[in-house]
Amino acid sequence: SPSRHHSRSLFVLTCRQARTDRKEAPRERARRRQTTIVMAAARYGLRVLLRGGALRSNPAAGKRSFSSSPLHDDAHETAKWEKITYAGIVTCTVLSIYNLSQDHPHHPEPPAYQYLHVRNKEFPWGPDGLFERKHAEH
Repeated sequence: SPSRHHSRSLFVLTCRQARTDRKEAPRERARRRQTTIVMAAARYGLRVLLRGGALRSNPAAGKRSFSSSPLHDDAHETAKWEKITYAGIVTCTVLSIYNLSQDHPHHPEPPAYQYLHVRNKEFPWGPDGLFERKHAEH
């Protein structure tokens, strides 16, 4: 029947087109990728031109400033904070020396309880602990 033949040939044409599309897909993808890269480069170049980057004769004029206004001098700010730092160091040192030189209360010796420092056997190095000097041998 003619309609059956027509649908079969349509199916064959569709399959052939799909095979052709599959073969051309990598080429098409590569072409799209190249187009995307070219467009990105063009956008970047346009952005640089609009900012005036290519027209700048003085490269220091485009330097970013991290201060609140462009009138601040970076060297002045650095010197100011260096002086503040040294003043803080001197102040802390003087206050520490003053506080440590003042009299401070000494707590009384705790009572000698019977259950503290129980020694049932002499140490090999003498009656005191390794780092204790209670008994004067000299």
